[in-house]
Amino acid sequence: MARQRAVARLLAATGLDTRARVYLTEQASLLYLALRRRFPALIGSEYVNGWLRRLRLTVWLWRQRVYCRVRREDVTRLGVANGALDAALSLDVLEHVPDADAAFHELARVLRPGGYLIATVPFYQDAPDSERIASLEPEGTVIHHGAPEFHGDPLGGGVVCFHHFGWDLPARVVEAGFLQAKMHYVQDATRGLPRGIWVLVARR
Repeated sequence: MARQRAVARLLAATGLDTRARVYLTEQASLLYLALRRRFPALIGSEYVNGWLRRLRLTVWLWRQRVYCRVRREDVTRLGVANGALDAALSLDVLEHVPDADAAFHELARVLRPGGYLIATVPFYQDAPDSERIASLEPEGTVIHHGAPEFHGDPLGGGVVCFHHFGWDLPARVVEAGFLQAKMHYVQDATRGLPRGIWVLVARR
């Protein structure tokens, strides 16, 4: 997919070698399999509830000859030590996190100084500010501020979208603990990116 190619291109531009400690906010995916061949220390995870669903995803990994269990992680509370990672990758996940700023803070925590966050989100290039389109109440009720928006989930079912991100996104990421952040427009018809895609790149 285009966003995978865009992220892979920007990851290669960082110059990280194969020993890099990389975290990906997905695991039962072809992208995880491809990155694992490049980065043997890759950590992947899924935000899944229920042992049966997690078992099914684990079985899928085993069928791909990856003999590990699917790891469950909440991107706002990662089970990773401070400064343990060289890079964190997230593809169309952060818009589904009710408290996106908490996720930015947590990703800053687990990255070493100089580490990279490379992420795709639905980016509204004509919007100066991000818009919260849904909220999560303390008891777990989702409140939609307008027409409900759900995105397709390759693991099954639709997922609530909480945010439409605009040009304030890099500043929010810097405020969360990153040294710098910038939106990159990646387009190259010769490399499978004819329409182009916006990608956030932040440096810890």
